[in-house]
Amino acid sequence: MSRFNINHLILMFAVAALPFAATFALYYPDERHYTDGALVMLRDHDWLVPKTAAGAPRLQKPPLAYWSVAASYAAFGTGVATSRLPFLLAGCGTLLLVYQMARRLTGNAETARSAAARSCKVRCSRSCSSMERPRIAAS
Repeated sequence: MSRFNINHLILMFAVAALPFAATFALYYPDERHYTDGALVMLRDHDWLVPKTAAGAPRLQKPPLAYWSVAASYAAFGTGVATSRLPFLLAGCGTLLLVYQMARRLTGNAETARSAAARSCKVRCSRSCSSMERPRIAAS
């Protein structure tokens, strides 16, 4: 029963995030830098260092975001939805992780579902799951 409920929560989260995934390009114009890096990786078959469209190394962000978008492009084709799919899946995975951790710590499935539901309300969880823009500070 508890696994069924967490699956419903994850599904509701994904469905709620989908409409926002199509609108974030209007708010984050620098998003193209990340998608360009993924496209260059696919074009040049160079998965080690992300590059700009001009071919210069782009080291401001960790490469995992570029790799996940490039893998999504390779598997499903290039597009807005496929550029944001890895981040939506990561958001859903985060909900499952929160649930599993809370269940292990408390031993209570209801508390774990509550913790996962609460994490849906966190602004970064919602926005990061529906856009292709890593939210990690450059080092």
